[in-house]
Amino acid sequence: QGATASRTRGAQEDLRLAMVRVLMNRYAIRIARETPLFSETVDIDPRMPLKADASVADAARIHLHEKYGRPLHYGLEDVCDASDENAELFLHFAGALVERMQTRALQGKDPALDPGQQQSILQQKAAEIIGEWSFPYSQRVRTLTERLAAECRDASLQPNAPLGAGARAIGIPEGEMKALLETNDEVALALKFAVAYGAVVAQRDYGQGNKLWCLLELSGPVCLRHGLTLKLGGFLERDVAHLRSAVEIA
Repeated sequence: QGATASRTRGAQEDLRLAMVRVLMNRYAIRIARETPLFSETVDIDPRMPLKADASVADAARIHLHEKYGRPLHYGLEDVCDASDENAELFLHFAGALVERMQTRALQGKDPALDPGQQQSILQQKAAEIIGEWSFPYSQRVRTLTERLAAECRDASLQPNAPLGAGARAIGIPEGEMKALLETNDEVALALKFAVAYGAVVAQRDYGQGNKLWCLLELSGPVCLRHGLTLKLGGFLERDVAHLRSAVEIA
């Protein structure tokens, strides 16, 4: 119990320091932005105070996962979020965890799985699910999700974490998306199959910044596979030309 408590305290301290790092980067950017170009003095107090809120903690967890392999996805809540309200996906993920617990019990070991073990099992199952995609245009969809996941990952790992918990989606202007889906070219078809088979979740008419967007959210298995946040809301602004280049790379 003493060793467990020590590890918990160490993890909490690592998280605190990672949050400070995010805030320091935000501070540096804000001070530089608020200081006049030819000013001889610098006001070290930003106009709006920095807040160490939940989004900063989420960003810190993403950074710790990338830099030090700290577990990011574990626990029942993450299993539910990664399932995208799909009962079959939930059973796949939960079943993989239960199967490992049963194996440990038969071996005379404590069946409980620590966060790192859960993370590994869930990532492996997510990779299996993606690898088994065999629907029409599945290779193009696989390439699309890999490219978008890489872009979301790069954005999520920015030192100042401008998107908080990070991104798991791209946003295409709604008008552009509507025009694309009215055609029957291969990009539109690949996207329709991606949505139909749950590789991507489309959220239409999403309002932000006085614009309407079509959000293409990466599915739970893709987020698990690539170490992305499971939280919704963070997205990268893109256009149909960018989407087309991602699909046609396959």
